[in-house]
Amino acid sequence: MSNVASTTCILTCGSIYCASKAACDHITKFSPIELAKSGIRVNAVNPSFVETNILVNAGFTEKESKEMFADESRKHPLNERNIKVEEVVDAILFLASDKATMITGSCLKVDGGRELVGQ
Repeated sequence: MSNVASTTCILTCGSIYCASKAACDHITKFSPIELAKSGIRVNAVNPSFVETNILVNAGFTEKESKEMFADESRKHPLNERNIKVEEVVDAILFLASDKATMITGSCLKVDGGRELVGQ
């Protein structure tokens, strides 16, 4: 089982969104105890700001979206860019693979170091 939570919620909170992501993290940390006997592993991937069309879909103009993405990219100390969808997918595929058979109950941050600098 793979969950997708968020590191952005750890740093800034937007009530219902952040509560749902925190719930994902807690399910990830506590359900493996119950599911281990069935051989089920539970992990989460916690990405930071991922470059998608979410802002345009939320009603922002293309210009506003580009400005927000540019602003967010400066908050990632590693490469100063936003996370790519493929990077999140790669983390999920790794955790679901046979290469991660002893990983369970983990929340893997894919955030370019953003949480480390409190951004």
